[in-house]
Amino acid sequence: MWRVEPPRRRSCTLARMSAKLVLALGVALALVAPAVALASPTVNVQARFASAASYVADPRATPAVTYNRASVPVGSWASVTQSANDLGGMDVSLRVTGLRPQESYDAKVYTGRCTKGPDGAGAPFRNGPSMQSYAANEFWLDFKTDRNGRASVLTTHYWGIAKGQHANSVVITSARAHEPAACVTVPFKRLNPGW
Repeated sequence: MWRVEPPRRRSCTLARMSAKLVLALGVALALVAPAVALASPTVNVQARFASAASYVADPRATPAVTYNRASVPVGSWASVTQSANDLGGMDVSLRVTGLRPQESYDAKVYTGRCTKGPDGAGAPFRNGPSMQSYAANEFWLDFKTDRNGRASVLTTHYWGIAKGQHANSVVITSARAHEPAACVTVPFKRLNPGW
């Protein structure tokens, strides 16, 4: 006579637990994956402009220095943000407050850090082998302040900082004086290892 044994509870329970575990992991990954995919590496510096004399005394205290107090007064403010973009490249934005109202300024990303003198930041950061100065080869952040001395600008490129390249500051030039009016030291990073 054949004897039929009831199914083992233990294996059923293990199968159910395994199924629940797989489902829980799937849900956890589904929740985490979009957050990881949407995460964008960024660098942000916010600073008030100090006088050149104050900057020399302690350059770590503020990353921003003014060389022309009439155009960029001591105590005025800047924010520089570097972020990866959907093109596989890099965005750089600049916001300022407290500058001379209704004034045009030119600003660019530079290779060197800010120094006590207006010419210490080196040369503008350029993308490729071309050493020519044009908008597609540099990060131009030109702007005009409103009646309250505020402005914001964003520049987007499909490229970024490549291996062996360095970008360390944003130099603001008064369009009226055609010489550096201020500088913000920014620790720009290589955001895409493929560059």
